[in-house]
Amino acid sequence: MPKPSKIEQHGLEKDVLDWTSQGMSSRDISAKIMEEKKIYISHASIVSFIKSVREERAETSRAIVQEHMQKTLPDDLELLDEMNQELSEWFKDASLSKRERLRIYDSLLRGIDMKLKNSGAGENSTEDFLKALKERWGI
Repeated sequence: MPKPSKIEQHGLEKDVLDWTSQGMSSRDISAKIMEEKKIYISHASIVSFIKSVREERAETSRAIVQEHMQKTLPDDLELLDEMNQELSEWFKDASLSKRERLRIYDSLLRGIDMKLKNSGAGENSTEDFLKALKERWGI
């Protein structure tokens, strides 16, 4: 287990995060701690602490999103299949302009791309999937 930072040792986590959220720089926070608490904590230590908190929060967020996507992905993929089928029918509708059809198609592709990027699929998988869609519909 890593050694607690000076910020953690002195119980300043909440203060540092509050001051950061108020827009204070790491140097300003360092000076404020020195002035108010008479404790020297370098601005580099503050930067490191804030970075570790942000990384921890990002990891927690990723885990929540991944768990949610694992639960919803089968239903979402079924919905995408239904949307693709309907979209395929819209392309055949001569009353829609080509521009309207392409706008609808572009929106669908962006939704698919976002879903694949957040699903943990490899970067090339998204490109390969979109290429296959384009080849299927000749766009």
